[in-house]
Amino acid sequence: MLLYGKSEVSAICYDSRKAAPGAAFFCLVGVEADGHDYACKAYENGCRVFVAEKPLELPDDAEVYIVEDSRKALGDAAAEFYRHADKKLRLIGVTGTKGKTSVATFIAEALNRSRQKCGFIGTTGTIIDGVVLQNANTTPERAELHRIFAEMVSHGCVFCVMEVSSQAEKTGRVDGLYFEAAAFTNLSPDHISPHEHASFEEYRACKAKLFSRCGVAVINADDENASFMAENAGDVVLYGVKNKSTLSKEGSFIAENPKKERADGHLGAEFDCVYPGGSFHIKTSIPGRFSVYNALCAAAVCRTVGVAEEYVISALDGCQVPGRFEEVKTPLNARFIIDYAHNEVSLESALRALKELRHERLIVLFGCIGGRAQMRREPMGRIAAELADFLILTSDNPDREPPMQIIAGIERGIVKADRHPPYVRFADRADAVRYAVKMSREGDIILFAGKGHEDYQIIDGKHVHFSEREIIEEEALKLRG
Repeated sequence: MLLYGKSEVSAICYDSRKAAPGAAFFCLVGVEADGHDYACKAYENGCRVFVAEKPLELPDDAEVYIVEDSRKALGDAAAEFYRHADKKLRLIGVTGTKGKTSVATFIAEALNRSRQKCGFIGTTGTIIDGVVLQNANTTPERAELHRIFAEMVSHGCVFCVMEVSSQAEKTGRVDGLYFEAAAFTNLSPDHISPHEHASFEEYRACKAKLFSRCGVAVINADDENASFMAENAGDVVLYGVKNKSTLSKEGSFIAENPKKERADGHLGAEFDCVYPGGSFHIKTSIPGRFSVYNALCAAAVCRTVGVAEEYVISALDGCQVPGRFEEVKTPLNARFIIDYAHNEVSLESALRALKELRHERLIVLFGCIGGRAQMRREPMGRIAAELADFLILTSDNPDREPPMQIIAGIERGIVKADRHPPYVRFADRADAVRYAVKMSREGDIILFAGKGHEDYQIIDGKHVHFSEREIIEEEALKLRG
């Protein structure tokens, strides 16, 4: 129960569909919708306490509290309502353009293996005691975060590892939180559009905010934005592969003898992690240089918060991050890889990693999201043409934008590439996936980029069930007869 103004409330909400008697409704202003427009609906559903940024036209028995920032008010109320559960957890945050999910998953896995129960919040959902719940955003709204923290505490969690997105920092979703440790993976232009960030500078500044609210900042010294990220941090731990002179200072973690392919023949990478406390050998199930960085980052965070080497080693070797370089096993003699790569940097990293494996043809199936992030389209088309032998252009959450219009944007990048491999176009991603399986030959590697762990497509504003894995497996079985 929470006392808000003169009233006791038994719940807080910002979605009118969840409004009920006894709840306080907070009117949030979003990119596509304004909560003030749904106050009447919340009233009809039983709410009588409202927090808004402007007057509301409601019956006289409604209590309306006007505040400057309703999103901040919601977060403050949620923290109080859930008895500041965040203070009862050791929080670890991970930010960066790419690698957040992998790094956060590795850290959570190592903590749980060390018998220090850890919850997870990120792109692949919220995970508590092995139960996965879907999130609306990588980093949920403040009210939802505090509810999740309380749930984690009730389940006996000691740690919570969470991805912290730039949008979360921009909209104040993590305001008031203190992170025992926070990690920076890398930075490249992304999420720059009228509905996200106005410029790269704003995007970068939002990423850097995390390190002003943490105890120890674990920073990728090889990224050109490392100094900017560490500028307002307290204690700093560096990690990297290239800049040995920078990394020679006390507290650094270095990847020595990195191999982008495992010696035992399994898909993955391996290296020696060298740090002031000693060294240990790390293997991962994901190949490529970027995988070395992700594993090294996770190892640095884990050792910084006191996780023993043995748990770090076993976690990194045995953990498969959902939808990240995940191989779909079939009776066919081609390799089918599902990955979440959905911008130029991640697509290039994935393709370069796969090119280093033995293969006949490297085929990539991908698209771009509709309605936003238009700046991704040409660069993704160009890099795919430069690195792959055959391209299959298709949809990836087109939403309300015509798929062929999005594909045309990708084609403009293909034209600008130095190489011009053959390609085909499919508006329907399911048709594209079936085609990829049918045209595969022995020794081919087929990368299905963009969907990763997602089991849906966003079409005309609706989430429609779509599982790339299911389609690949079904089509492969048909071909085998």
